Formats: sequence, structure tokens, C-alpha cells
Amino acid sequence: MQHQRAKLVEDAKASAQKSGCMGYSEFPRILSYVSYSDVWELPIYHAGLYGIVKGFMAFLLSDYSGSNCPEHVIPKKLRSLMRERGKKLRLTAEFGRPYKCIVDSFKSYQLVDWLHFLETFSLFVLRHDILGSVMQELWDKLRSALLHYFRIVVVDDDLLAPGSTFNNDVRHQAQGNLLRYASLVEQHLPESLLTYNLHILVCRLYKQEEARGCTATCGELWVERGIQHVKSNVKYRTTSCPEKLYVHDLLVDEALSTLRHDDATSACVRTAVKSFDELVPKYRANIRAGPMYDTGDDVTGTQLIGKGTKLKHGALTDAVQHVTQYLHRMGQRHRTEMMSGVSQQPLEICSCTMAHKRGDELMWSVAHRRARTRVSFYAKLRFITRHGSETLYIAEIQHFLRAVNGAADVLRLAVCKLYPARYGLPNMRSTEDIMTANIHY
Repeated sequence: MQHQRAKLVEDAKASAQKSGCMGYSEFPRILSYVSYSDVWELPIYHAGLYGIVKGFMAFLLSDYSGSNCPEHVIPKKLRSLMRERGKKLRLTAEFGRPYKCIVDSFKSYQLVDWLHFLETFSLFVLRHDILGSVMQELWDKLRSALLHYFRIVVVDDDLLAPGSTFNNDVRHQAQGNLLRYASLVEQHLPESLLTYNLHILVCRLYKQEEARGCTATCGELWVERGIQHVKSNVKYRTTSCPEKLYVHDLLVDEALSTLRHDDATSACVRTAVKSFDELVPKYRANIRAGPMYDTGDDVTGTQLIGKGTKLKHGALTDAVQHVTQYLHRMGQRHRTEMMSGVSQQPLEICSCTMAHKRGDELMWSVAHRRARTRVSFYAKLRFITRHGSETLYIAEIQHFLRAVNGAADVLRLAVCKLYPARYGLPNMRSTEDIMTANIHY
């Protein structure tokens, strides 16, 4: 097809605008080892997510009036169930974009939203009771095929090592799943879903992997990230040439950085070019201090963040119980006496909502009220008994405690709810599985 379009343009039988090319490329013409079909990589994310997944979900969520739901379209009653499931999704802060309701907001989905839905959210929102048998098979085949081309598991930095997901068997399976999806669409769904994007992926992806290697290592998401960086630079500035403005700022930043660190630069120039911390030294030096702030850390590097809340009355009694129970379990009875005030020192316990775990990972708790859509109050926890048996839990951190007595003996704890860890499809959380425990953070 590429040959035919290029030949038509070169013979002046078709316009470049309609054909999508300016004629034959010089690379295949000059380099004999370059194949015209494989020299350009397929835009797998745009073709797969925008070109196939978006159209498939748009069909499933088609509008209809009355009580007669068209065949294979998700009924309104089940769409309400999908909305309720979406409200129960809780993501960690490093996940990226929060979940947007697929029923109400799929028209505003960006590329990363579709990727997250395909890979993660659909497992919960589209569980087996939402789609019929035919649509469920269609979705499973499409999801399995696309995730092969989007994601990869590599063992010991070797694509061909045992355990890696890039091998001939997996490649054949991915191609078969994509062909099966196309065949089922042709049998059961409107012809409009047999798109050009589906055609090129079915025909070209397997051969592209054969010629160029794993497609998961050469996606186009880096272009999207670059575009976002450009947009953030020029979006609030009026200009007729945004690309020139961006390049100007980029070059000025690079020039100033070079002057700042170049040994050949004169001392007066280096003095004139200052970093933000040098221009405003008090910004980072103004560290908040006081009895409600955790200004130090423990031997593991853990430090509580933000102004704590001093506990009183019932909350203080519960907190003292958490502290003493933990110390008894750890066999530190002498420290229990010290922390409980036997040593005639006053005991102060404050509650914090955030912490730095081992000095490098920021953690939130349920008590942190600012971010509600993307939170990090879940952690994986292993309990190892004295007999060596191990139990895995998911800890939901309620809040952090910092206990200090007059002798400046400090103990930091995280009060958590524990859920027995399970692998497989996500399920609604059962209150029967909840138990409260105190975990040393």
C-alpha cells in the first residue's frame, strides 16, 4: 500500500495531501537493507487505544431511548453499577491520573486514561456480570493482545531469557487474539468498528516485531510527554510562534546552566548567575519547628511531616494503649515504663497525617484530607512469626503517632487497619476481613 501511494504521487496521479506522503522515501531507495514497510514504526498507542478501544467502548455505551436496549449494548441498570464501582476505586498518589467514570466521561479520555482503563480499571469496572459472553470474549481478546504490545516483562535484562514475555509463542498468541477480535467484530458488531487502525495492527504488528523487535520498547508515549512539557511552557503566554518561544526558553536555560558550571567562566559571571536557593536562601532555611513538629528522624530515617495534633482525653488514652501494646510485643518493657510516665516524665502524643518512610518515600494516611482521589495510605505488610511462618496484609494507614516524654525518648508508630492480601480480580472490601493493629513504621 505504501508503494502504491508513493508511486501515484511521483507519477502525479494523486496529490500528496490525499495520499499522506510526498512520494518515495530516500531511505529505502538508497539503503538496500531497509524495508519500505518496516522503516516506520506503527503508532501502537494511538492506533490501539484511540483507534480500537475507544470505538469499542463507545459502541458498548451507545445512547438509546426507552426500555429496549440494543443487542450487545450495556443496559442503563448495569451502567449505574459501573458508576458505583468506579466510586470505590482508590489509587495511590504515584499512579498518575485519577480514574474518570467511563460511563459519563469517556469522551474526554486522554491516551493515558484509556491505557489505565485497559490495563487496570476494566478488571473491576467491567467484571464478568457487566458484559455478555460474546462481548466479554471480545474484550478479553483485545485486552490481552494490546497489553502484549504495550507491556513487557524482562528477566535479567534479557528479552529472550526464560520468564520474559517476548518469545515466539507469546507473539503467536497475541496475533491470534487480535485476529480473533477482528473476526468476532465482523460477525457480531457494526461494520464501522472494522477500522483502518484495526487493519494495520492486524496486518503489520506481528511483522514489525519480527523485523524490529519488541514493540513495547518503542512506543510513542514519550512524544506525548514532550508535548505536555511544551504546552506547560507556552500555555499562558500569547504568541504567534509557540515553537520559537519554547526553543528560546530552552536555549536560555541551557546557556545559564552552562555559565553557572563552566570552570572557564569568570568569577563575576558565576556570581551574577545564581540558583533559586542562592537568590532566596531563607526559603528552605525556614524550617518549621516546635513541639507539634517532628524535626528529627529515627534510625531508619522515618520522619513525620507537618504540624501534629496534640491528643487529649479519649484519643490520648487510645494512643497510649497503642504505644504500650507495641512496646510489650517488642519486649521493651523498660521502655514501656519510661514512655508511660513511670519515670515521672510527662508523656506527649501527637497525631500526624503524613510521613517520610525511610527518608525517601512520602506516605499519607486516611486522616490526610487534602487529596481524596489519589492517595497513598495503603502499604504492603508482612508478619513473620517466631516460627518463621509469614502472612501478607494490605495495611490501610489511619494516622501516625509520635510519642515523646520529657527525657526526649521518641517513638513513631502508624495505626493501621489490616486486610488479608489476596491475588486475583479485585473484590469489594469486606468489613468481616478488617482487624485493627499497631505497626511500627
